[in-house]
Amino acid sequence: MTTLNISANSILSKESGKALADALAQNTVLKSLDVSDNQNKWNDGTIKGTLDGAGFAKELAIGLGINGALVSLDISKNRIPDDQQQVVKNIGDSQGIDLRL
Repeated sequence: MTTLNISANSILSKESGKALADALAQNTVLKSLDVSDNQNKWNDGTIKGTLDGAGFAKELAIGLGINGALVSLDISKNRIPDDQQQVVKNIGDSQGIDLRL
């Protein structure tokens, strides 16, 4: 598998970011990862539950720094603070990853 789309699955938490980071740290095959639009929304568009976009991004960035295979990452439409988006962007740029924020 070279492409994984897990968008719109309400997985914006520190724990899910760590799980993805651990997987990315071990994976040398995955080229494209889409984790966009994971904002825990009800059908009417209102936000439900607790979001941790900062924790998600912080953990994910660790895995990105280790992984050398990923070429495309979409984390758009998530409530990730600007400072954590910048951390992910810096790592993505250093790894040559096409990044969608």
